Amino acid sequence: MRASPAAWRCAAARPSCTRIQVQSSPGQPGWRAQKLKSLSRADLIWTTLEQWRLEGQRLDPRTYTVGISSCGRLAKWPFAVALLASMPKAEVQPNAFSYAAVMAACRRAQDWQVALSLLDEMQVAEVQPNQVCFNTAISCAGRWFMAIHLLEQMPQCDVISFNAAMSLCEWHQAMLLFEAMPQAEVLPDVISFNSTISACEKGHEWPTALALFEQMPEMQVQADLITFNSTMSALEKGSQWQETLHFYGHMSKAQVLPDVISYSAGISSCERSQQWAAALALYTAMERQEVKADGISFNALMSSFKDAGRWQEVLELFELMKSQLQPVSLLSYVAVMSVCGKSGQWQQSLRFFEEIPKAQVQHSVVSWHLKDRPPGFSRGDSRHL
Repeated sequence: MRASPAAWRCAAARPSCTRIQVQSSPGQPGWRAQKLKSLSRADLIWTTLEQWRLEGQRLDPRTYTVGISSCGRLAKWPFAVALLASMPKAEVQPNAFSYAAVMAACRRAQDWQVALSLLDEMQVAEVQPNQVCFNTAISCAGRWFMAIHLLEQMPQCDVISFNAAMSLCEWHQAMLLFEAMPQAEVLPDVISFNSTISACEKGHEWPTALALFEQMPEMQVQADLITFNSTMSALEKGSQWQETLHFYGHMSKAQVLPDVISYSAGISSCERSQQWAAALALYTAMERQEVKADGISFNALMSSFKDAGRWQEVLELFELMKSQLQPVSLLSYVAVMSVCGKSGQWQQSLRFFEEIPKAQVQHSVVSWHLKDRPPGFSRGDSRHL
């Protein structure tokens, strides 16, 4: 096997490990795998395998694969690559699962270049990649076009292959892959829908996201919390506040409890459409369900009062927020100053501005703009944060 340059560098740079005492009596079946899994340091995994090799024990690909996976679990991918490169020395031929374990270790470390180079190395070593290798490589790809290229190389794709690729795609590519699944005789699961709906949400394509959600019962796929939250976030970005509110009824029928993301999406949707009463009702329901609000929920609720002139409620909410969330973000100060400014309460706005340094909140272009120019903070100014 010809190891990649990265593999040889890792093998050459490995730290010298002191010889340790290892229980080498066979004991129960699978004792080597259990031993490797029990070690809490990658250098001990390396030393243990080296000691077994020097003792002349017959090692196999499975033992090395367990060691590689254990190094990946410990976030030590250079040791995983070095173990792969050391296998021929022990007269052990790496198999597809050995390579897949190294790719998985690189994926955890977000080193997609090393992971993808292993596919090329497999060809040199005449090891046929299996589905696990391709699926892991797709997860490591980092770019949608790389993921699709790998998908096209697979002799047979499964739902994991499509899901991994779709999670990297923008909405139009994700939809093309989703629509290609039946042609590949692959049925989409809830992760397939969630990945595609999430891509639509990021692409501000709420009609497509909603259509996908409505398609799920026909395909006998049960929506989960991620499905609801992604679809509601897509509707929120499309200012579809009434449609967003309907989803709480859908969640109740599906016996899925809303979380802080669900409520934040609804409150933000109402804020975008200047529906302060609906936003307040959602916040009340949130408290009743004992779901703790976060900064997004508070900020959206406070901003919803901006055009209603209800600055007193905003002050109460802000004080409640400060008692529950530490530290308070600059965006929260911007929200409360904006409402006070819009209501003509510039003394209050100035008071909060002067409070920022004491709260260890950094100034920004937005906060200076609010202090110096009373008439108007708009949503577009948030780009300066």
